[in-house]
Amino acid sequence: MSGAPTSGSSGSSGTSGGATTGGASCGASRGASCGASCGAARNHGSDIVTDGVRVQVRPAYLAQQSSPADKRFLFSYAVTIRNEGSARVRLATRHWRIVDADGEERIVEGPGVIGQHPELGPGDSFEYSSFCPMLTAWGTMEGHLTFEREGTRFDAQVGRFYLVSRE
Repeated sequence: MSGAPTSGSSGSSGTSGGATTGGASCGASRGASCGASCGAARNHGSDIVTDGVRVQVRPAYLAQQSSPADKRFLFSYAVTIRNEGSARVRLATRHWRIVDADGEERIVEGPGVIGQHPELGPGDSFEYSSFCPMLTAWGTMEGHLTFEREGTRFDAQVGRFYLVSRE
């Protein structure tokens, strides 16, 4: 499936074979102690508005595709991008900072998301899903999406969200 811009608050969803660029894996790295910040009651997603663009992320642990004994943890995340501004925007690039439980950091950058550069008019939204493999039971992701609006580029922040297996 591929994501597509839609009017209003709903979106079409798309899936990706992984968040990779130039052969770099989304998160296959190792990672410090989660501590109280990963408590069961915590909402592990994020929701931030930057310059009229709202970016919401909902992560999930994929227990069926994970193998804790082999230090293989797979997480999915659904991203909803909504243009709450008054002018059309076009997604140009993505930048992710992924940190695992051992403190190992990986940067993933590339054009668009899931091979697309959605254009969103005022009130439009776009949703896609991807995944992130890790060698630790928890980690974090955050970053920004670079958009173009009327010939000017700006970064819409993606707030830190938590990839937590509870293993």
